[in-house]
Amino acid sequence: ARVIDMHVVGTAVHLTHLLSFNEGQTKVLRVTSLIDKMDQAMREKANSLAVTAKACMLAEKFVKENYGSHYHAKGQNLGRKLTLEYDHALDEFDILLMPTTLTSAPKQPGPDASKTDIVRAAFGSIQNTAPFNVTGHPAISIPCGKTQDNLPIGVMFIAKKNDEKTIYRTSYAFRTKF
Repeated sequence: ARVIDMHVVGTAVHLTHLLSFNEGQTKVLRVTSLIDKMDQAMREKANSLAVTAKACMLAEKFVKENYGSHYHAKGQNLGRKLTLEYDHALDEFDILLMPTTLTSAPKQPGPDASKTDIVRAAFGSIQNTAPFNVTGHPAISIPCGKTQDNLPIGVMFIAKKNDEKTIYRTSYAFRTKF
């Protein structure tokens, strides 16, 4: 077993990236025609966005207006450290294994749920998955069992960058064995 110390800040780092989408992340391809369409949709149809998208946009605006680019820069710096820690762990191991979520599947908000409950449900279980949105390591979650309440339990495999083949083979082997 190996502990990756930076993992505990992975969700916060992911959120700084999420909240600074318009700052221009260095690791993502920017398709200008898609961005133009998204900008047009934002002007014409913003009210039809999901509550979670609106929450992120409001948070991004708040952070930008009150803190400038400070947290975006901090998130970028921490993201590099997080990436290096996973790279080092994957120098030691072919694949990393962890639970997909820290708890069993939460109950989904109903049609009359408050906006707060919807946002909380959307972001409440991302502690183990969010770091890989920052680092770019391929990760996959597959079912591995059920709780006593018949809720799904997932296991997640993480591989070196550009090594999706390893997580697919591992996932297939795991599913056929268990």
